[in-house]
Amino acid sequence: MIPDYPGVTNQNDINTWTVNYGTAGILTGEAGCASSSSVSNPLGGFDVQNWDDITTLDSDAVTPVNTQGPSTGFPYCFCRLTGYSPDGGETQNFSSQKWVFGYNQSDGCFNSCASFCSSNMKMNQNAQLRFRHAVLASVEASSETCEPNIINIAWNGTTLSAIQDNEAASVTYGGDIRTPKSANQYPGKRFLGWQFSTMAPQ
Repeated sequence: MIPDYPGVTNQNDINTWTVNYGTAGILTGEAGCASSSSVSNPLGGFDVQNWDDITTLDSDAVTPVNTQGPSTGFPYCFCRLTGYSPDGGETQNFSSQKWVFGYNQSDGCFNSCASFCSSNMKMNQNAQLRFRHAVLASVEASSETCEPNIINIAWNGTTLSAIQDNEAASVTYGGDIRTPKSANQYPGKRFLGWQFSTMAPQ
């Protein structure tokens, strides 16, 4: 179910969280409770001082929040992103991301970690903005989410056959442009070369 207001924790699967930013899209994530934390001297409640640093945990160090009740032995709440959906677009899943430390609470992590993640991703106070920055900065680009654009080229003064013969109809962003095999010949004129210009996106 897609929420219609920001900061909704999916209560059907309490180790996940969702934040709807309206026209900016929807973020989805996961919450986890860990038995240990590499963050230096984590405090009870919000550990704001450590949100400038992104904490990475091995997957076996975090237990997904899949139960209610006391979280004795797993007091450290961590949050991470799992996907982004542009407004009206398809969901993009993140294949690699880091866990960001949220807070330390001896017996309340399982009950409130996912809610903490979503609420702190939506609020605009200084502490929450630092937390949001740490979570967003944890996403690593990969070939699955970053592909070069294919640019179509419109040639004048040549034929379709000459364009196709040299595969000059398009170019991959960052690649070399191939010119048509030949240019049209006009009486009284001599072909000196191709001139390139850009067009505003339509």
